[in-house]
Amino acid sequence: MRMLGDAPDDAMLIELYNPWDTDNRAYEHSISEDFETIRVDYKQGIKEGRITPEFIEEARREMSEFDFRIMYECKFVDSTGRVFKGYRECATARPRKPIKGHLYVMGVDLAKVQDYTVIAVYDRANNIQVYQDRFKTIEWPFQKKKIKAVARHYNNALLYLDATGLGDPIADDLIRDGIAVEPYKLTNQSKKEIIEKLVIWIEQAKIRIINIPETIAELANFTYDVTRSGLISYNAPVGFHDDIVIAHALAVWGLNPIYKVEKTKPVSLIREEYLKRMKGDSDEYI
Repeated sequence: MRMLGDAPDDAMLIELYNPWDTDNRAYEHSISEDFETIRVDYKQGIKEGRITPEFIEEARREMSEFDFRIMYECKFVDSTGRVFKGYRECATARPRKPIKGHLYVMGVDLAKVQDYTVIAVYDRANNIQVYQDRFKTIEWPFQKKKIKAVARHYNNALLYLDATGLGDPIADDLIRDGIAVEPYKLTNQSKKEIIEKLVIWIEQAKIRIINIPETIAELANFTYDVTRSGLISYNAPVGFHDDIVIAHALAVWGLNPIYKVEKTKPVSLIREEYLKRMKGDSDEYI
């Protein structure tokens, strides 16, 4: 911010910002009659030729609705709120036994104090969840045996494990036992990345999850906070758990998009000759 002009009464205050949340001066000024607000959103960018509609559609596919509203619609969002949308529509999967030749990915969130250890398994062939377990009263040696047994049962599944704190030595033990482990240390930034991928994939119905009441409850209650500096923090509300959400986010982190391949219909000889004539390639014209 800078004051312009020699006389204070003639000074002009100019603020440039991205609209993060409603708990700051920028939002207060945006709704005040004492300020003129100029919003440059994606529609204005398209109108001026600085971006294309195709670019916007790609951004919409790759971003969560929360981020898109801020970065491209230039709209303020509440500093706290629910994260996941469309999860009930995705909850149509059922537990399945492993299929020979299929690759599976596991997400495991290890228990901390009063939390649960959660195992979520997805089939990489179709991005459908096939297994889930949740427990907290079993001691670490038994938990490791359980994790190993599930990984081996699902064709030696690739395991994404929360390696924060106690998870690090457990990851080492599992690796020594021949389990394919991808340790993932959760920081605020790395947690944000896996949660936002899960948000997008649920919104866009890229995965199907097993309809388990505890899973639906955690997805429904999971929230975000926006700090005054604009940082986003994802957590379960006080008194609630997020172990299932983290396990799913870790598993989905190891999934790839499924692309539909359209089969081309065979062309008859008559049709083939017709197409050649249209292009001028037929022997008749040589």
